[in-house]
Amino acid sequence: MTKRTLRYIISTFVLLLLIISCGGSLITTLRVGDILAVADYSDLVIYANAKIEIETFGLEDETDLKKKVTEWFRGAENFGSRSGDLTTFLTADIEIPIYNYYNNYYYKSTDPFSILLYNAQDRIYLSFLFSESKFKEIDDYVQENFFSSLSLKDWNFSITLYNDTKEKQTVALNYVYVNDEPLLFEESYSLNPRETLDIRISDLLRDFAVTEGFSTFGELIK
Repeated sequence: MTKRTLRYIISTFVLLLLIISCGGSLITTLRVGDILAVADYSDLVIYANAKIEIETFGLEDETDLKKKVTEWFRGAENFGSRSGDLTTFLTADIEIPIYNYYNNYYYKSTDPFSILLYNAQDRIYLSFLFSESKFKEIDDYVQENFFSSLSLKDWNFSITLYNDTKEKQTVALNYVYVNDEPLLFEESYSLNPRETLDIRISDLLRDFAVTEGFSTFGELIK
């Protein structure tokens, strides 16, 4: 194999990498105390801590991308990087708003991701939602700079549910992965004080949220 042929193969391979969708992940820490507070007060908005990873395709200078991340995501700080299979990821700590369903502001929210709570008589419904306008803005930037596109179907979303209250709490979940175990039917879990539950959003719920704007992944039982 000649050097010219090898260079052609490598350049073709790199081009294929650049035209695929831009992937990433979001891990949010959701505290039970925050859920209860926002559910009780419709005007209250609390911001949950989260960590985001955005695929950079080996970008050497991430200065502009970091600046954009601070524009797109609330409270972005502590930037870092992580190497993956054939690519790299820019990482950052961000904040995710938690809204009450009766807080009309969430309709106008420009945060790419949000948690939405609906307070019913005996339970609090837990949902997540996407901002279509914000993701279009991010997608425009990705297409212009990476010759790629931003597809939420290439992203992974996880929630660490933490019981920071002094009482045992019960949560019902469905169509998610709980501690890496898939759920096909609704199942209830008890959380003692200071215990956590790792919830990974399934492709089904993620894709439904992409289409409908939001998706419900569980219920906190009162």
